Amino acid sequence: MAVGRSPELYAKNVDAFIADAQANERLFFVSINTHDPHRPFAGAPGENKDIERRFKSEVDHLPSPPDFVKPPAETRYSGKNIKAPGFVPDHALVREEYGYYLNSSRRADTFVGASMETLEQRGVLDNTLVVFLFDNGVHRPFAKSNVYLVSVKTPLVVYWQGRSTAGSASDALISTIDLVPRFLEAAGI
Repeated sequence: MAVGRSPELYAKNVDAFIADAQANERLFFVSINTHDPHRPFAGAPGENKDIERRFKSEVDHLPSPPDFVKPPAETRYSGKNIKAPGFVPDHALVREEYGYYLNSSRRADTFVGASMETLEQRGVLDNTLVVFLFDNGVHRPFAKSNVYLVSVKTPLVVYWQGRSTAGSASDALISTIDLVPRFLEAAGI
């Protein structure tokens, strides 16, 4: 077993979990969580060293700790080719930090794609309810941990073959508790 911020590693672990469920003819529920886009952000100085240090402190007590897998480098964005979000100062250091955040968001997107591909390859995608959501807004002043629009406006993407409509969008205020009826419906309850 291994852990880390690698989309490929997540997909490999999800594949093993689903393969086991299929081999035992069981339905499955899997909650797959990526640490991106949390600090240390992708491409930021010391990212791998900091993640590995945190990882080791969390698994050292285990009898056989899993291996650490370094995340893939993601450096598409930099402070030179982006603007700071409009609710914070457009300063070079803010743009640099925001670029690292966007790198992590990009890696999170790759994580979702790898997980979806695994579901498709296992032949279960069209019979699986998939929900992708963030727990809070971007980590910036006037955003995360505050009651501002940028804090509560977070991604929520649903894929449910025959039930969800591709490309549809809503500005409705939705809470995760609103998802429970859909989960129960999907389970036939």
